[in-house]
Amino acid sequence: MNKGLYGKYRITKADGSPTDPKAQYFVLRADTDIHARIALRAYAKSIFPQNPELARDIRRMLMDSLQAEAGQAELDLWIREHETEWGKLPKGSFFNP
Repeated sequence: MNKGLYGKYRITKADGSPTDPKAQYFVLRADTDIHARIALRAYAKSIFPQNPELARDIRRMLMDSLQAEAGQAELDLWIREHETEWGKLPKGSFFNP
C-alpha cells in the first residue's frame, strides 16, 4: 500500500545534542530504494561545488552498494533506458556486439 509523506523515523544527532524542533528532515534508504539512489546521485552532483568530499563519499557509497537490491534495480533501469541508444552504435562495438 502506498502512503504519502508521514513520520516513519525518529531523528537524533549522533553526538546526542538536540535537533532543531522546527527543522524538516527527510530520510532516504539507499540500499533498497532505487528512487533514494537517484535522489542521492542528484544531491551529490548539486553539492559537489560546495563540498566535493561529501559528493565523492556519496558516490563511493552508491558504487559500493551496487550489489544491493536497489543497486541492481538501478543498473537494470539504466540498461533499459540506454538499450535503444546502444542499438544505434556500430555493430561489433562494446554495447552492440
